[in-house]
Amino acid sequence: MIKKRSNYWIPTLILTGLLTLLLVILAIFLLRKEPASADSVSVGNAEEESASKKGTFRILVGGTDRTSGLCDVLMLLSLNRDTGEAWVIQLPRDTYAAYTDGSYRKLNGAPSALGGMAEMRVFLSEALGISIDRYIRLSPDALVEAVDALGGIEIELKAPMDYNDPAQGLSIHLPAGRQTLDGRAAEQFVRYRSGYVRGDLGRMDAQKLFLTSLMRQVRETDSPMTLGRLALSLLDDVETDLGAVEILPLIRDAMSVEADKIFFVTAPGADAVAEKSGASYYVLSHRGMSELLCNCLGAEVGTFDPKGVFLHPEYKRFRAIYEGYTPYFIYSASEIAENGIRIAGNG
Repeated sequence: MIKKRSNYWIPTLILTGLLTLLLVILAIFLLRKEPASADSVSVGNAEEESASKKGTFRILVGGTDRTSGLCDVLMLLSLNRDTGEAWVIQLPRDTYAAYTDGSYRKLNGAPSALGGMAEMRVFLSEALGISIDRYIRLSPDALVEAVDALGGIEIELKAPMDYNDPAQGLSIHLPAGRQTLDGRAAEQFVRYRSGYVRGDLGRMDAQKLFLTSLMRQVRETDSPMTLGRLALSLLDDVETDLGAVEILPLIRDAMSVEADKIFFVTAPGADAVAEKSGASYYVLSHRGMSELLCNCLGAEVGTFDPKGVFLHPEYKRFRAIYEGYTPYFIYSASEIAENGIRIAGNG
């Protein structure tokens, strides 16, 4: 297994492929078809069989913040080898989920409360009604290091971003216009939300833009030195239960995924305030999520949320959202690259 700060030697090829999986670059163009060194592989037969079989392979991705250790970013990556499609389901960090008897039930706290990302993967597999095969957890520095290793990411800002929050370690000051963001500026871009009408949902749309730009940057990178630097930059920033031998078959399948078959979607739901505590949550729509998981990820009908963990039965607003239907919007990577995403701002 690949673990954070392990003494296990990871070939540049394998870790570069892992990075592209982490960052939803499922149309991988940087793979060099070289066999992995025998000395670098120590994985059971079950993993090899899991990685090479057809069907769908899913990975839970969590990115922690700098202050609390909570998961600021949560995504479910799903690669369907039979259809040649890749899906990125973004889960809002404030999603209500009864994973604990405690009062804090936002999904971003689940790894800490349950004992880690492996336990959260098991919890979400049951709650969502789909199998999630592996997990990846990124440290706060992973994005910064990766962007700097690539020489920056080009982004066009429709309006300036200005926001200060010392408690969260946020000092965001980015001008409007097309520009190349270094690692720290990229972190500011993906964390900014105060200027969006839809708050965190607007931030998640901005992350779709960022991931698409990152994909384009990796595709255009043809320097072995840059790719090596990119891989080595993540050695201390990644924790995963993906086995080394699993990664290469996944990459080989992912290479065939075209940009118009990489899809982004935010889990359908709406904001709500807990009547007792006054805390703000994001409540998932049962009908919307069921439809999304069945139509897009191939889940069986009636398997979503069998224990009702995404519903607080005492709150009327929560129940109205959960039992109602909230639509969802699907974006392909090719559409985002060509047309961008219109994100409503407060100004």
